[in-house]
Amino acid sequence: MLMRMGWVVLLMTVAAGGQTAPVLQKQISGADSKITGKAQGMTSDYSAVLIYVCTSDKQPAPGAECSGVKVLDTGAVRKLALVNLISAPFAVIDPNGKFAVTMVNPLAAGAYVWVTQVTLESSAKRPVIKTSDVVRVRVPLIESASLSLSGTDSASKDIGGKAGLELVHGLNKEGIGQTRFLLTANYDDKWKSKPLSSNVSQMFSGELDQFRQFHPGAYLGPFAMAYRNNTQGVRVEQTYGFGVEKDFSLGGGNGLALGVWPAAILEDLYAPGRSVNLFGVKLRVDLLQPIGKTGSIATKLTYTPTLNQTNGWSATGLWSLNMPLNPHWSVTFSVSDNYYEIAPLTFNKNYFLPSIGVTFK
Repeated sequence: MLMRMGWVVLLMTVAAGGQTAPVLQKQISGADSKITGKAQGMTSDYSAVLIYVCTSDKQPAPGAECSGVKVLDTGAVRKLALVNLISAPFAVIDPNGKFAVTMVNPLAAGAYVWVTQVTLESSAKRPVIKTSDVVRVRVPLIESASLSLSGTDSASKDIGGKAGLELVHGLNKEGIGQTRFLLTANYDDKWKSKPLSSNVSQMFSGELDQFRQFHPGAYLGPFAMAYRNNTQGVRVEQTYGFGVEKDFSLGGGNGLALGVWPAAILEDLYAPGRSVNLFGVKLRVDLLQPIGKTGSIATKLTYTPTLNQTNGWSATGLWSLNMPLNPHWSVTFSVSDNYYEIAPLTFNKNYFLPSIGVTFK
């Protein structure tokens, strides 16, 4: 293939006078599967104008082309498979040089993207190679927002709503790492057969994490959590800790994450419970399984034994089925279960919540 001719061709290449270098659009998001830009227009002076899409997780050297050759210390750059032409380059046919390239997979947030343009003169068939400026794929602040209807049925007249918000800033490979802020709130009202015997349930939780990658697929950093649930007698639980997490690929698109997080747990309980300060270790398992072409099942399990009080342990579980409607919207069915052994008398130790709703990413 033409781009495989390597450095010999590159050294022999002389840029044609007045030839236009390719330009990418300046804003690319992680959800995009198409990039647009402007290259050399196709005229009678050229027998071909070809575009290669280049990506790298490291900052490339200026002018790096993506024939597969390693350039300086930038790592191996690679071509993305194109939907319309499989792994071949994209041919520019517009006289004005405008192009739109559709890719198999969306671009990864934080990745470096640029294009290599190869033109063949009609007369001498001489290749001329030019590259665009490098564009960084935008990292979104809001990773997802969800709104769900929870626990509704005519027998118990139990109706509620759940909202979730995930904010993400930065990349875990750079600077101080990646900051994640997760919020969940649920409110429901259960009407009993007895007049004026409504039972209102409130659940609020928040989590703030600061992750920094210290090895491929391995992260460490501090975290803080807050949890409130009036049905379990938890006025507010504060958790502060520091730990590590490791990602594993199980093949077939399945992913597994294991985490160990030593933490201080400050419990403020409703009477007759007593507030207490605990020390424990949060053990976490996350499993992600693909369903069909775009769907997924996520399972998250957490067990937190406490070291200074035997009845202070807790466990949580979350199972969710996500079925995308388009690149941004999806329907989500989830079931969450929180268990607190330390729940005071007259309160429930277990909190079970099924919900169905929509998620925006």
